[in-house]
Amino acid sequence: MKLVRTVLTLALALAVTGCGGSDAPPAEGVPPAGQWYAGDFHVHTSLASNDTRYPDGSLHSFPEAIRETAIARGMSFVVLTDHSNSAGSIVDTTVEDGRQWNQGPEFPLWDLAAQLSDARFLMIDGSEISPVSTLDAAICEHCPTLGTGMLTPVGHIGCVPEDLATFDRTGAFIDRPPGGVTGGSCVAQCQARNGFTIINHPFYRATPWIDYDWTSFDYDAIEVWNGSAGFTGFDRQAYDAYVCDRLAGRPVVAVGGSDNHRTPLPYADPVTVDAGPPLGLPMTSVFAERLEWPAIMNGLRRGRIVIHELGTFVEFRVGSNGADLGGIGDTLALAGTTATLYVRGQSPRPQELRIVHVAPDGCTERRQPGSDVSPRVASTVVHSEIVCPTDACSFEHDVVVTLASGLYYATVGEYATANFNARDIAVTNALVVAEAEVN
Repeated sequence: MKLVRTVLTLALALAVTGCGGSDAPPAEGVPPAGQWYAGDFHVHTSLASNDTRYPDGSLHSFPEAIRETAIARGMSFVVLTDHSNSAGSIVDTTVEDGRQWNQGPEFPLWDLAAQLSDARFLMIDGSEISPVSTLDAAICEHCPTLGTGMLTPVGHIGCVPEDLATFDRTGAFIDRPPGGVTGGSCVAQCQARNGFTIINHPFYRATPWIDYDWTSFDYDAIEVWNGSAGFTGFDRQAYDAYVCDRLAGRPVVAVGGSDNHRTPLPYADPVTVDAGPPLGLPMTSVFAERLEWPAIMNGLRRGRIVIHELGTFVEFRVGSNGADLGGIGDTLALAGTTATLYVRGQSPRPQELRIVHVAPDGCTERRQPGSDVSPRVASTVVHSEIVCPTDACSFEHDVVVTLASGLYYATVGEYATANFNARDIAVTNALVVAEAEVN
């Protein structure tokens, strides 16, 4: 299902078609050229990550199968994020040998990913740097240290190549010994290679060692929706952390990632802890001029991002007197201006559409090094209505608002619910509204 692009809307293009365009900025009052490309920034393979076996012992999550499944689900790109060296990247064991720590190799599927990329699909080989706070002696052979013995936050860092030509793939990531590597050092390691850093699943307290330790706030993105249990209250906390970063002036973007370990899982099946999420639950759609990695990264850096499930989507642009003023990811100096939000999307069933505002003082920051306590965010729903009241549909709504300083974002579905495994959700990155400039 696609939405038609009009003068003041963007095209919803989950199909994997290319798009031309120039690098010149759009004319004033005209939306930028491009379309939405759906992808997944957190995917594991059966060639370089453990825990990809099915109960019968079989392996199916090979890059070729990932590509085929992604295209069938309307996706245009996938980033492979197999665990960094040590046991996480050894397919047939969870037992670590301390003599093999910090030796690599990393990015073992770089060439194969390039071979599986073409004009309609991009496969990018990244990494999930995976330090731990401690290891059980029963699964750690010849370990010089077992860490602190306590499961404390450290974090898993998605490392995505910023530029395929200049990204440094040499050498290993330092992710061991247990308790000796912070999440912040992993952020620095990736960025030193010209990598784009994503804080994966920062608040999944069921497995506390993968919670981020907040020893650095210099990351590029936060994974605000990890598919491992559908959409959960932990994901909402991650989105609140993103909101607080934006209110603090940090150029952080919000992304999603399925964390898929078993590619052939049907999309319609319930998400279970044992099997995990299907590929593309959620998807991260990036608005870009064309299906080329530099263009995708440009859209990513700009925050032109929607995180959503297959069949659910929402996006908006701001207009006034027939002119386009901006959209998701932009910063507009328009506080006090009355404008129209042109909201477009789709839903597979009756759900609530919400436009949310967060004031500049809406964050109570509680994050600190070594802790996984989430911030608190006070927000106001400035518009709410039921979309697709009887069945699956595309929707278009024009919402007139007087813009206030702070952030605006849109959601579809049970986004405000703190339960596990909520489904059919979509959430945008934020539009920032600043005080009007004084001449």
